[in-house]
Amino acid sequence: MEIYAEHRVLGLAVILMSVVVGVSATADNSKAGVLPIARCRAKCISEYLKGHVSDEACQKIRHCVSCWNLCEQIFSDEEVWRDTCKNLKICTHGCQTACDFRTKFPAQTDTDQWIFPEIPAVTTEASKREAYVAWSQPIKARGLTDHESRDILPLIYVLSSRENEASTTARPWKVNLQTSSTGVVLDLFALPHDPEFWLLAVGVYGTVATVRFNSTISENVPWEKGVIKKSDSLTGSGKGSWTLLKSSTIPVLFNMSIVDGRLHPRISWKHPVVGHPNRKLEYQVHVLQTFWKSDDDMPRHWARFVTAYPHEQPELNLTGIVYNAHYYVQLELVSNRSWMGELNFTTPKCEDVDLVEPEVCESDDVNRPIVVVTQGPIPSPRTTKENIGTGEKEVFDVDNKSDHNFHYGSDVDDSGLDWNLTVTSREFDPASGQVVVTLKWLAIFNHSKVIYNVHWTNRIHTVHVDGGQNVVNTSDTWYQLRLRANSEYDVYVSATYSDRRDPVLSSPVSVSTMATENMPHVSLQHASVADSEKEILNGIILGVTVVSSLMMVGIIVLFVYKKRQSFRDIMLTKTAVAKSNSYKSNVG
Repeated sequence: MEIYAEHRVLGLAVILMSVVVGVSATADNSKAGVLPIARCRAKCISEYLKGHVSDEACQKIRHCVSCWNLCEQIFSDEEVWRDTCKNLKICTHGCQTACDFRTKFPAQTDTDQWIFPEIPAVTTEASKREAYVAWSQPIKARGLTDHESRDILPLIYVLSSRENEASTTARPWKVNLQTSSTGVVLDLFALPHDPEFWLLAVGVYGTVATVRFNSTISENVPWEKGVIKKSDSLTGSGKGSWTLLKSSTIPVLFNMSIVDGRLHPRISWKHPVVGHPNRKLEYQVHVLQTFWKSDDDMPRHWARFVTAYPHEQPELNLTGIVYNAHYYVQLELVSNRSWMGELNFTTPKCEDVDLVEPEVCESDDVNRPIVVVTQGPIPSPRTTKENIGTGEKEVFDVDNKSDHNFHYGSDVDDSGLDWNLTVTSREFDPASGQVVVTLKWLAIFNHSKVIYNVHWTNRIHTVHVDGGQNVVNTSDTWYQLRLRANSEYDVYVSATYSDRRDPVLSSPVSVSTMATENMPHVSLQHASVADSEKEILNGIILGVTVVSSLMMVGIIVLFVYKKRQSFRDIMLTKTAVAKSNSYKSNVG
C-alpha cells in the first residue's frame, strides 16, 4: 500500500472527538462543526507563527497551543466559551485570540480556488502499527493574483477517512485529525481495512482546496481524467465540482506504433521560453504504470533524464511498455518545476502475450492504441560513444509511411547510456530489520580509471535517517545497499573518469523494499560488509583486552617479585647484623 511519499511528521496532531461527518455536515458559515474549528486554528497559526508552520512549531509557543486547544471548546459548547472569554485573568493572549475569532466570526469567502499539486502519499509500517500520510501544500490556480491569495495562508488540514467500498447510500466520513503540518502519523488499526481519504485545506475564510484519494493508486483514482470528482461536500451544498490535479504548461505530443508485435511509444514536447540559447535544458520524465492486467508482476515505475539545447527537439522513446496496461507520464523542467506536462495512454489489448517478453504480442490481430496523438514524423535522437558530452545527437531517418523508427526497439547498445542497471536480489535481514538490495550494472566504456557512485533516494520517508540524496563510491560493477523496509527508492549510478570532467549517468531504477513472507532472509554467505567489519573489530578489541590484561598481570607479578626480593635482602641483612652483634657481645 505504497505510493510516492513524502515524509513523517510527529507533532501536536490533536485528535478530535470521535465524530462522524455525513453528507449534510454544517457549512463553513455556521458556528458549529469541524470546519469552523479548523478556521479558528488557522487564525491561531497566522497570529503566532510568523515563520515555519507545523504542529511542532505551534507546540513550542504557549499562546499558540492555548489558542489551538480552545478553538475546539468554544465552537462545541456555546455556554462554556462565553464565560471563559469574559474572564481576562484566566483567558490570556492565546485564549483571547480564539474568543475574538468566535465573536467576530468572519463570513466565508469563495476561496476554493487552490489545488493540490499531486495525490497525497500513503504508506504503512505494520511492525509499528502506523500509517503515514503526506502531501504537498496547495498551489494557486491559474488567474489568481497575489492580492487575492494574500489572506489564504496559513492552512489547517482536516483529514477524514471511511471504508472504500461501493455503496448506493452515502457512507459517513470519520474525522481522523486536524493539523498544520503536511504529514501525519496515524494508528493503523484505527483506520478502515481499505481506507478512502478526504483531505481539506482550510484557511481563516473557509475551505481552500480538497482532494479525495485512496491508500493505493488504483482505477478508483481517476488519473486518466486528470481530475478528482469532489462529492459528499462538507459544506452541504450538494453540488459536485471538479478539482484539477495539475494543468500542463508544456504541450506533450504522443505517438505509438506497433512493429512486429512490439509497442514503440514516443513522446516529444516543446521547450519553454528560455534566456540562454547555448545552455542545455534538463527534464525529468516519470512513467507510472497505473494498471496492468496481469497477476505475475507488480506495476512498475521508472524515470529518465532528458537534456537538449533550446534549438533541439526534446523527446524520449518509452521502453518496456507492455500490452493490456495503462500509463501515466509526467515531465518536469528540473530548473523550474512549474513547467510541466502530463499525458495518459492505454496500450492495446492482446490475448496472446508472449510469456517471456510481455512487451510482445504474438496475435496477428492487435488492436490499435486507444490514444494516438501525432504531429508528423519526429527524428529520434540517439546518444553514441562519440558524441557523449558534445551536445550533438545522431539522428536516424524515419519511415513516414509506417511512422516508426526502425533503429528503435533493439537490444541496448553497449555504447549507450543505459548500463542495464538491475536489481539482482532482495533479502530481508531480521537482525537489523532492513532489506539488503544487490545492484549490478555493466561497465559501459573501456577506461582503466573509473569510479562508480551509487546514488539512492527514499521517495516516501524523506525526512528519516535514509532521507535525502545518499551517495557511496565503488570500483566494482555491483553494490549492496541496506535500505529501510517497506519503502520506495530511486537508484542510479554515475561514472567518473580520470579523463572526463562531467560524470556519466546511468538510467535510474525504482526499488521497492516491501518486506513480504516470500522474501528470502540474508544468508550467512551473504553477510554484509558492515557485519564482517563489526566482527573483525570485536575480535581486535577482544585481543587487545586479553593482551592488556596479561600485561597488567605480568607487571603486578614483577612488582610483587621485586618487593619480595627487597624484603628478603633486608631480612638477611638484619640477621647478619644480629649475629655480628651477638658474636661481639660474646667475645667481649
